[in-house]
Amino acid sequence: MESAADTRHHDAELHDCGQRPGWWSNLQDALEGADLVFVDPDNGLSPPRLTPGQKKSIKSIFWSEVAALRQPGRILVVYHHQTRAPGGHQAEAEAIGKRLLEEGVESVLILRAKPWSPRLFIIVDADEVVRERAIRFAHHWKQAVSIVFESKVADTARDRSELEFKPLALSHSPPNDPDVRRAVRILSMVHELHKVGYQRLRIAGGMGPSGCHWRCSILPADMVCENGWEPKWGARGRAGEDGLAAEYSTGEGVNYFGWSDAASDNARQLASKFVVRFPDIAKAGRGLDFPYAGWLTSALGRAETGQLPVFFADYEIHLDPQTAPPPVNGHPHRRTLANRELEIERIPPPGSGEWESFALTFDGERWSLDELAHLDRERAERSLTQLRARLYFKQRKAKWNPEPLTDADQRELNDIIEKIRERVAKAGEALA
Repeated sequence: MESAADTRHHDAELHDCGQRPGWWSNLQDALEGADLVFVDPDNGLSPPRLTPGQKKSIKSIFWSEVAALRQPGRILVVYHHQTRAPGGHQAEAEAIGKRLLEEGVESVLILRAKPWSPRLFIIVDADEVVRERAIRFAHHWKQAVSIVFESKVADTARDRSELEFKPLALSHSPPNDPDVRRAVRILSMVHELHKVGYQRLRIAGGMGPSGCHWRCSILPADMVCENGWEPKWGARGRAGEDGLAAEYSTGEGVNYFGWSDAASDNARQLASKFVVRFPDIAKAGRGLDFPYAGWLTSALGRAETGQLPVFFADYEIHLDPQTAPPPVNGHPHRRTLANRELEIERIPPPGSGEWESFALTFDGERWSLDELAHLDRERAERSLTQLRARLYFKQRKAKWNPEPLTDADQRELNDIIEKIRERVAKAGEALA
């Protein structure tokens, strides 16, 4: 933990709710690397019906903002002025603590001070040392300070598991149905390919027109629609035909992909043949996509119990969002990078065709579309975060806009990228 001499303050005032995105971006930049953050909004946590567009929202911190401030190794303290919530002050404190635990925090300790009107100090993700100090503080000043909520998520999870834990079913033998066995072998083949680095290969499974046979297309992510499974127009086809997709139907039996020499092959042997016989598909499917590879592992487990992945059929089906594949993100191995992780070598030069891949290293999903559009309209570039947010917004617009970039668009992109490179280079020089 830093000493008092290293304490930083973000004391810029927020007077207009429309300025919140830029103000919030500057706040996060100011807190970069901080291991203890104290948040002191006038009113505390936002009430249920408050929205960012309301004038009085400038006096509160939203739950999504609390989540955004959490980082590994960081302790967060949030001030909250108690309200007239139903059930009284104690019920309000307990509701806050329970919600934080449900949202995945490591621990919660809430102190209530009542010099005049009651206010809470909500301590989130504290280590044992800080928790013990806070508890001793409350005991020392017990006439004015009390502990109103204390819990660790590990304790809560253990108590719950002792009451509710039920072992999940494991498959101990191959499925009895021969069609299901062959479908599982195809999925296992793709799983083997994922294990060695072909995680950009995806499946599109469904039922044939008769409803009797399961069909599966195997194709690279670039040939899959945004929903994560639907092949793009023209993607399907045998090797040698137009498109990049290999297809199998359980109606073919053990003649996988029309091969006559694979009847007794296991998943690894099928995978070896797939790479050799579908080299274009394999090449396009090379790359890392851990969310999808994880999803396929779960889909394979369900398939071994007879629940094959079915995304299409001639009859009406309802896709369960809990078992649907993750959407295609358009980047071979998308990983978000914090500002401190950026290196000049990672940033493409202006005019490079790699700008979209770099834009997706920014965690833009925690921003609303309105916030991103506001930054872009205002040409906000007071911080590195704002510049990266604008570049992310440009990538999203370019992805969904069928029109090519104009010269003016390209000049603006080049200007943003150049400014990002300049800021990262200056930061590197300061650390050298």
